[in-house]
Amino acid sequence: MLLGVPLAAFAVVCYVVFARTLVNRTDRFIGEALSAFSAEAVAERRLHTSGAEALVTTADEVRFRNLRIIVLDTAGTVVAMHVDPDMARDPASDRVLAALTSGVPIPDATTIAGADGGDRLVTRALEVQGERFNLSGAFPLADVDAVLERIRLMFFVAIPLLLVAAAAGANLLARRGLRPITVMAERAGEITATNLSARMPVAGDAELTGFARVINELLDRLEHAFGQQKRFMADASHELRTPTAIIQTEADVTLSRDDRSGDEYRESISVMREASRRLTRIVDDLFLIARADSGHLAVKHEPLYLEEIVHDATRAIEQVGDQRQVRVEVRQMIQAPFTGDPDLLGRVMLNLLDNAIKYSLPGASVV
Repeated sequence: MLLGVPLAAFAVVCYVVFARTLVNRTDRFIGEALSAFSAEAVAERRLHTSGAEALVTTADEVRFRNLRIIVLDTAGTVVAMHVDPDMARDPASDRVLAALTSGVPIPDATTIAGADGGDRLVTRALEVQGERFNLSGAFPLADVDAVLERIRLMFFVAIPLLLVAAAAGANLLARRGLRPITVMAERAGEITATNLSARMPVAGDAELTGFARVINELLDRLEHAFGQQKRFMADASHELRTPTAIIQTEADVTLSRDDRSGDEYRESISVMREASRRLTRIVDDLFLIARADSGHLAVKHEPLYLEEIVHDATRAIEQVGDQRQVRVEVRQMIQAPFTGDPDLLGRVMLNLLDNAIKYSLPGASVV
């Protein structure tokens, strides 16, 4: 459609230009013939007593192939007429003569329609030794119509062929141009969470190459994020396994004998309580991370003292240190006013102390 409209417009413009050019050539030919006839008629007037006789003689002597020459006086009466012998029986002669003698004013150059293509009629004034006449020349347009018919046929055949060729070429180019996109789409459909290391093929023009690089960079970030998530899940699972194993083992050992004393039960329950506290802290941390990742974590901004956060975290972690035979030592601190979230700061301090205790050898100190 986008190509068909310009082609059709181009064909129409070309056809109009061709038709106008052929008609102009015909007008020039008729005009030159009438000029030659006029010159001959003026020359013949010297040999005749009247202008009408000179025009009749000129019409008999001056002949142009396929050209009808008709001379009328000012009253509209035919004075002289020349018709090519090959056209003597042509009904077009009567048609042209009827148009000239109808009394209806006609332009200096006009086309008289007809079933055979019509005639081109050119009329001009002629003065012979003071006598005024109307000189007209009519030329058949059958050959012009034949040329225009061939031009129309050429356009009617050539434009559809050009459209088909253009469509086929565009389809081929589109398929070749979109082939890298198809390959990229197929590769993208194959990439899942299990093979994030796969990448888009970098091929094609600059735009497709840039697009493939952007997608590959996105896959790099996704792979990195999934890797972090897997490592986080592995670490979380490891952290959860220790307190749950302690609780389960302590419960199994406690229930394995019926004759335990109250002190033994209290000691066992204390161990399970510490393990449950650690488990609760881990679950709270996971919940905190989930809320932070989802953007639902509301951070408070309250006035507080950082040394109080340190003391509270130290008291909460002392029993963990005792179990691992690691001493937690708090040295002298100055007042440290701050504005922040006491809960989040307390979790930060607890995590730091817990990691310090976990990675210290027995008998060491966390200062």
